Amino acid sequence: MCSRHDAVQVVVDRLNTGEHIANVNLSKSLIGKTGIAQVVKPLKDNTHVRHVNLASNGLNEQGATEVAQVLALSNGMKSLCLDDNSIKAAGADSISRALEVNSQLHTLHLSCNRIDDM
Repeated sequence: MCSRHDAVQVVVDRLNTGEHIANVNLSKSLIGKTGIAQVVKPLKDNTHVRHVNLASNGLNEQGATEVAQVLALSNGMKSLCLDDNSIKAAGADSISRALEVNSQLHTLHLSCNRIDDM
């Protein structure tokens, strides 16, 4: 049986090879604040991924900042779901700044986070 960590690693490995994957759904994969760097690294150079779902992964400000770095590259991503994480105001601010230079993203989901928390 494949664990969630193994499944995430398979996706990351496939992205690292430059495979043409358009949709990445890693919701509820237990990525957490430490695993997000591993997930976003191959997305920085990937121009094929259009839709990314990272909902319910325990991401915090650090995770949001890592994701914001990908968004700032305007790499072709059209939708991003970060629902149900632990992103606070600072993380949302990082994403907001990235969107100032990103004209590609059309849909951003941030519901059920902690953006009102300081």
